Amino acid sequence: MAVENVQPLRTSEEIGNVREALAQTNASERNLLLFNLGINTGLRIGDIVRLRIEDVRGRTSVVIREGKTRKARTVYLDAVLSDITNYLQDKDVKGWLFPSRKGDKHISTTQAYR
Repeated sequence: MAVENVQPLRTSEEIGNVREALAQTNASERNLLLFNLGINTGLRIGDIVRLRIEDVRGRTSVVIREGKTRKARTVYLDAVLSDITNYLQDKDVKGWLFPSRKGDKHISTTQAYR
């Protein structure tokens, strides 16, 4: 597998272009929420996929323990609250925010990157 030189998104236009592209995918609702959580909270993808529905439903903040540093961190969800609410409209009360179709786990970081 070839290693690509991945650069961060630096402008609002670049972020808008990514959001537009994600809206065209099969799992657009999930993909947009993954992206918006990352952009607005600064969380690593490994921390995002480990979120549970009960952690975020109806909350404006959540305390997580970061996977890499093991530090507790308060994450404010105000900027993505409407995205979370829309995404959870037809979801169960408990479980993974981004469940895998295989078993009772969350999607992998590899799947999230795809």
